[in-house]
Amino acid sequence: DWLMHTALPKLDRPLSAIIVEIEEPRHRGTLSEARLESGTDGTADSIRHELLVAFICGILLLPLVFNFAFYRILRERFLYWHALAVTFMLVQTAVTSGIINRFATLSVETLSLLSPVSWGAGIVAAALFSADLIEDGMLDARHRTIMRLIAPWVMFWSFYYPLASGPLRSTAASFYFASFIPVIALFVWIIAVAWLRGSRAVNFQIMAWLPIMVTGSIRIVSTIWTDLTPMELQFQQHVSIALEVVITSLGVAD
Repeated sequence: DWLMHTALPKLDRPLSAIIVEIEEPRHRGTLSEARLESGTDGTADSIRHELLVAFICGILLLPLVFNFAFYRILRERFLYWHALAVTFMLVQTAVTSGIINRFATLSVETLSLLSPVSWGAGIVAAALFSADLIEDGMLDARHRTIMRLIAPWVMFWSFYYPLASGPLRSTAASFYFASFIPVIALFVWIIAVAWLRGSRAVNFQIMAWLPIMVTGSIRIVSTIWTDLTPMELQFQQHVSIALEVVITSLGVAD
């Protein structure tokens, strides 16, 4: 998640205090979650967590295989977007859970960039997937256009968050999380329109997106409007991603 660890120097005399300086933190969770621990790397809880995340990553890989089989029959463009969405969500889960560090040595800067960019790109691909998946007549042309216009908005803030510097850095997290409020509102509106018009495909979209919207809304509120430790709900997000991918795959099959 937001946590990093480093070894403290071993001193041959008693300590009166340990002072840690964090330069230009981008997210207050980096400070609020800071703690001193001993011997936590590789504990049973950590290993169980990683096994669960690995299981979720395995679930995310399956739809990629199914997409190739579906495409041989359907020849539909939305399968490209679904494959991209699954790929980016897999990267998001591997990076934010930290499990990617078991297989690759990446800098903190690279991980910080991959996390919001993979999430933003996954949201964009999922929006484009929905725009092409929902049946003709269930959405107007303007609805599909709006879903496609989400792309530049989301990707701008996805890059702004990790790259903002100087006086912009302290507000980067708040602006980034707030940028998803209109995105969620647009999704709800467009999904509601398709549902009221009797779309069959949108029923799968509602079930798929509801967990992500709930966890996302909680994260947004806790980051922007509370002074408490932000509720990251990272593991809940991993589970929500897995549900979204599996349910949308069932929608494709249907």
